Amino acid sequence: KMENPELFSFTLDELASMAGRTKEHLCRSFQKYLGVSPSAYLNAKRLNYAANLLLHSDQKVIDIAYASGFQSLSRFYHAFKAEFNVSPLEYRKYH
Repeated sequence: KMENPELFSFTLDELASMAGRTKEHLCRSFQKYLGVSPSAYLNAKRLNYAANLLLHSDQKVIDIAYASGFQSLSRFYHAFKAEFNVSPLEYRKYH
């Protein structure tokens, strides 16, 4: 279910509720089986979804940021640049 972009803005509480587990159990399971926290996993999903939209759509960056589950454009830019080492516009231009 976590592949669904509609769930990209879910909180840890909402993910735990959806899974029928506690937050602690969810965090331990993610760390054990995936080596990352649920937040890091979801953030990577958001960023990859955004990168795909940048390459395969003409949407504005702000629309892509919100469609990817980010609550602010500045957080999106910061996270995107940290992950891909370029801004979203540079990513679109060079890829």
